[in-house]
Amino acid sequence: MLILIISLIASIAQGAVSITREKADERIADLPADPWLATQDASALAWGEAATLNAIVDMYEATGDPKYLHIVMERGDRMLSHRDDRRGVKDWSGMVRKAWSMGYKYTVAEGILKASDGKDSIRVRSTPYAHNHLTKVEVTASGDTFGLRVTNEQWRRIETFSDLSLDPKSPRYYEKIVNNPVPVPSASGGECTEISQLVKLIPAGQGAGVPAKQEIVLKPIPLAYVGYIGIIYYPLLRFAEIVKADPKLSEFVPAADRFVKAADESYEEAKDHWRNGPGKDEGYYITCKRGGPFPYDNVPEPFNYLGMHVSSELALHRLTGKAFYLDQARRMANLFKNRMKLVEGDRYIWYYWYEPINTGYSREDDISDNYPSMPPKPSIEDASHATLNVLLILNAARAGIVFDKTDLRRVANTFLKNVYVPGEARFNGRVDGVRSSEKYEMVSVTGWLPLTEVDPKVYDACREVYIKRDRDVLHSLARLLKWEKRLR
Repeated sequence: MLILIISLIASIAQGAVSITREKADERIADLPADPWLATQDASALAWGEAATLNAIVDMYEATGDPKYLHIVMERGDRMLSHRDDRRGVKDWSGMVRKAWSMGYKYTVAEGILKASDGKDSIRVRSTPYAHNHLTKVEVTASGDTFGLRVTNEQWRRIETFSDLSLDPKSPRYYEKIVNNPVPVPSASGGECTEISQLVKLIPAGQGAGVPAKQEIVLKPIPLAYVGYIGIIYYPLLRFAEIVKADPKLSEFVPAADRFVKAADESYEEAKDHWRNGPGKDEGYYITCKRGGPFPYDNVPEPFNYLGMHVSSELALHRLTGKAFYLDQARRMANLFKNRMKLVEGDRYIWYYWYEPINTGYSREDDISDNYPSMPPKPSIEDASHATLNVLLILNAARAGIVFDKTDLRRVANTFLKNVYVPGEARFNGRVDGVRSSEKYEMVSVTGWLPLTEVDPKVYDACREVYIKRDRDVLHSLARLLKWEKRLR
């Protein structure tokens, strides 16, 4: 209580923005009715609408007003209406899946170059990990040989290839000149005339003619991404648990049942993406099956996705009683904890990914089609994605699996000593205390606020940064109001 009073006095003295229910309600009123419509891509739901619904659930927990549950129910049903099976949409596999397809900027993109007779000549497939929907391919000359110009404005890259031949015996054979034997996930800016960092060229068939002059924009290949289902369902499962725990909320039980049934369907179907390992009593989901359109195909999902799977699957275990949810959550939590590092100051640091991405692999390991080999890419987790890891740790500890109070204290120390920068009203960009990127100094990093239950100073730090940044962000407003109530 004393901490809260001091924070309130400080904010008044600074003339800071108000952290009020009324301000949060204004932000809710400003929300687009259906953010899906702008891109019709699952990323809009995972990184946008799901976060919004979590904030509105927070508002219910902060106020006890059922109007927020009505909003979650309405928007949650709308979100479910966009699931592939509800729309009758197939992804790259030819299947209609109980998940949401992404096909905007985070998947492989393809196009076909046509010969003068209209037949397919060359299949063009993107190689970077993102922004492939912006890759343009122009056939600049066509005769006995042909020329290509490949550009991508996001990567700020221009590639020009001349005198290309369809003859495999020619020193200018197009696959030899254009294709990178070791495709790279991130293209560098600039220009080149050999070895593309944007595309891979594949013969479209035997006897194909030289491509005619033309220009195409690569089209993303849709993928019903398993990585998003934990993120999208989490606020709906929070809603379901709240409703089912309170008899006074019986009017919402049918919606809660719909949400639980939908999540259970999706996870039952996702079993074909589950893998046990790599260590004892560990497990993970793969990004997509081999040859699929997730650029990093057939490799484990990064930790932040596993974090939301753990959180959602623990909720599903409580709601359905199915043992496999608890087992998988425990295996994913083990995998994560076994790769955390305890460093000086009694704090944890960890990486964005794990093996084989962190350790690298060779073509002989026979892991991936899109990236047949990969040098080691150990990358310390950023402070924004880490908030999903924090939910993993908290929810696992609440369930009595893998993590305990000592782990929670160490993660709170990570935030207070590495991420939060006292006196500067900002957060460092990485969990090891490196500033990294200004974009992670935004108040969205108040996703660390749930650690307030471990150390109330987390609340003070997040509130200070939010006030000094002077931005009315719904997610942060709702979290701050929720924890303000709990600290009273």
